[in-house]
Amino acid sequence: MENELVEKLSRIILTEDEETLISVDDTDATEGVEEAFKELGVAGRIIKGTPPSARVLKRILSEAWKVKREFDIQITKDNILSIQLYCFDDKNNVLFGGPWHLERRLLIFKEVPPDLELQNMDFLWLIFGFV
Repeated sequence: MENELVEKLSRIILTEDEETLISVDDTDATEGVEEAFKELGVAGRIIKGTPPSARVLKRILSEAWKVKREFDIQITKDNILSIQLYCFDDKNNVLFGGPWHLERRLLIFKEVPPDLELQNMDFLWLIFGFV
């Protein structure tokens, strides 16, 4: 199988443009990754009451969401859930697959605007379904 792969690769003919090497600076690569992570961030709040620990909440939410990839969760001192997802499909499921609840308490999740801090987000309203 290895010989077959080497043979097929040896038959590839590149054009002059394709042979040109492009150097990528490490900062360029990480900048794009950081921007993508910002786009995959979601904030949430449990209406009425305090959330369980981040570990317990992650276990419960991963079962409910059926995520394709892992996610990270932190709970701020204001009981706001800061969730970092790593897949756009997972983010869309969290934002539009609800409504979500935990022990009969509504969970509200919203996209984090880039210019707004978590503690300044408004969790008083939520749109159900499509308008």
